[in-house]
Amino acid sequence: MSKKTFTMLFLLVATILNIILTLVLITAFITLFIILLRLVIRTENPTAYMGAALLCFTGGVVLDTILYSRLCMWSIRRFNLGPKLDPRLMGKYYEGLKQQARASGKPINETPKEKPKTVMPKSVLPEEDEWESAAEADDSFPKLTDKD
Repeated sequence: MSKKTFTMLFLLVATILNIILTLVLITAFITLFIILLRLVIRTENPTAYMGAALLCFTGGVVLDTILYSRLCMWSIRRFNLGPKLDPRLMGKYYEGLKQQARASGKPINETPKEKPKTVMPKSVLPEEDEWESAAEADDSFPKLTDKD
């Protein structure tokens, strides 16, 4: 399996887990706030529930973003996925791995980026001109004399 394929598979699984984690967090926050509003505060005001739902949604998304980033870094370190993932597609996670590698003294296998070679079709390549020799060029132009 190539690095790009493995990276895409990793990102697909991580995205599915991220969606599940987001739904679990939002559901847990809403459940907690409903219990808080009904049993502790004892309110039936719909505005309080709407505000709580908005707060739960926002808090769930923010907490999910933080947890997703940390879980991805943890899984990459824990299962030694750094050499198997494409650094161009992993972005900030790869940078975190490079910093960790510098701190531990173990380098990450980085392949140097090769500059792609430009191959132009023959139809756009410049044609080589056949230049006449100096003797032939002198014969083709009229000679100027002192009389002219």
